[in-house]
Amino acid sequence: MTRRVLLALSAVLASAGAWRAPRPAVRARASRMAAVRMYETPITISGNNVELTEAMKAYVDEKVGAALSKFVPMVSRCDAHLSVIRNARVAQGHTCEVVCFSKGAVIRAAERSESMYSSIDLVAAKLARKLRKLKERRQDKGDRVPTNELFEADEPAAVDEPVLDAASVVRTKRFQMPPQTLEDAIVCLEYVDHPFYVFRNSASGEINVIYKRNEGGIGLIEPDKLSGEAAMS
Repeated sequence: MTRRVLLALSAVLASAGAWRAPRPAVRARASRMAAVRMYETPITISGNNVELTEAMKAYVDEKVGAALSKFVPMVSRCDAHLSVIRNARVAQGHTCEVVCFSKGAVIRAAERSESMYSSIDLVAAKLARKLRKLKERRQDKGDRVPTNELFEADEPAAVDEPVLDAASVVRTKRFQMPPQTLEDAIVCLEYVDHPFYVFRNSASGEINVIYKRNEGGIGLIEPDKLSGEAAMS
C-alpha cells in the first residue's frame, strides 16, 4: 500500500515539474519587454488638487507615452502635471500640462476640459503635433534626427499653427538686471504689462522667469544645473 502511495506522489510531482517547465520562456519574454522599456522616454507625473490614482497615472503613461514613443531619440525627458480648479464657477477646471525636453528645445502643451481624462487626450494630440513640427523643422535644416514615423498613412493631417522662427522677431529689448529676491520679483510682476517677468535671482545669480499661471498662482522657471535644460514648476 505504501509503495502505491509513493508511486502516485512521484507521478504528481513529475506532472507538476512538467507543468512548470515553460516558465523560463516566460521570464525570457519579460526580460525582452524590460529591455524595450529601457528605451522609452521617462514620464514624471505630478499633481495639484487632484488625487493621482494608479488608473490616472497609467492613462497618462499610455496616451502621452504613445506620442513620445515615436520620438524617443528626440525627447530626453517629459514632465506631466495635472491640476484641478476647485471652483464651481469654472466649468473646465481639469488641466493637463506636459513639458518635454529635447536637445536645444523645450516643448510645452497644455489643455483644459471638464474631465481630466479628456484633458489628457487633448494634450497628447497637441504634443504629437508639436513634436512632428519640431521633427520637420530639424529635417528642413538638415539636422536629421533618427525617429519613427508619427502618423500612419491613413491618418488625416493635422492643422498646424503658423511656423515661428528667428525671422519672426520684430523687436528687441535690453534691460539692466540687478539681483532681486523672488519676493521682490513677484511685486514687480504686478506692475508690468506682461504675464511674465524676467529677473536675476539674488539667491543663485541665475536668470529666472516668473509667470502668471492660468490655473492661478505664479510659476517659476529656472535653469536646471544638472542637465543644462530649463525646468518649469
